[in-house]
Amino acid sequence: MLTSDQGIAGARLSEPEIAEAVRLYLVDNFLLGRGTVSDDASLLESGTVDSTGIVELAIYLEAHFRIEVDDDDMTAANLDSVARIAGFVARKQAAAGSGDRAAG
Repeated sequence: MLTSDQGIAGARLSEPEIAEAVRLYLVDNFLLGRGTVSDDASLLESGTVDSTGIVELAIYLEAHFRIEVDDDDMTAANLDSVARIAGFVARKQAAAGSGDRAAG
């Protein structure tokens, strides 16, 4: 089982594994270990995170999944639920991986 502070940087994970890691991070860091986060619930509307929390979340995603979260990526479509975040991270990792192969 993953913990939110485990070193998974650079690891290629499935969307369910990404969702689990993100969910644990949110519970540990924003809910202080109490409560749960539904995969499809809006993180902003539920009050789980605020605008500052989204920035913290982006920093976490960059560090732990070795992706780059550009300013243009900071949208509800990418970061407003665990499910959306998992899909976003998976797409970013896939794009980075295809770029690595093309450069090689």
